[in-house]
Amino acid sequence: MGYEELMLPRDILNERVYVHYQRDNSKLPVQFDPKLMDTKLDRLSLRAWSEKPSPRTFGLWASYIHAEFGWKEWATGEDFTSCLPEQATYFKFRPDAKIIFVDSVEKFEKLPMIDLEDRLSILSDKGLDWETITKVADGLEIIFSKDWAGLRDKLYTWDCDSIITWNPYMITPCDILGGFNKKPYEK
Repeated sequence: MGYEELMLPRDILNERVYVHYQRDNSKLPVQFDPKLMDTKLDRLSLRAWSEKPSPRTFGLWASYIHAEFGWKEWATGEDFTSCLPEQATYFKFRPDAKIIFVDSVEKFEKLPMIDLEDRLSILSDKGLDWETITKVADGLEIIFSKDWAGLRDKLYTWDCDSIITWNPYMITPCDILGGFNKKPYEK
């Protein structure tokens, strides 16, 4: 099954700037190194009670800078961590990146699923099939703010409008306005 209908259109993808906030203030200024990003999805990176990989063990998590309810808003509202400008890394995706974009239950239900019989799940016996997703796309963006009640029931452990990418070579660092200040990461 193809997932082309779920992919973020190129014209929109080319305009979007994302921000990742580093939690460790001891390593300022932020310098993202794609070689340090864990791109191998294994069963240990999937939390036993969750529908998403652990942010500490897989991929790069971020939010669209104009998200209605992105990481910064969630972290501030929960008094979880500060999101200071010097903790931020801004990036765009290369034009050939494949980003699955979900902003409704209807789109979510088109994603590949697996049985969660060997894992505890809060709301469902089905979960995202991350092995398939990581083979067909470079990232997954979930926009809760468009269908909060419906998506919250499907992805209980996701906190906010966010994106995860597992292919660091599909991102290009940029400034907050989207201007490229570096070349794309190379393998």
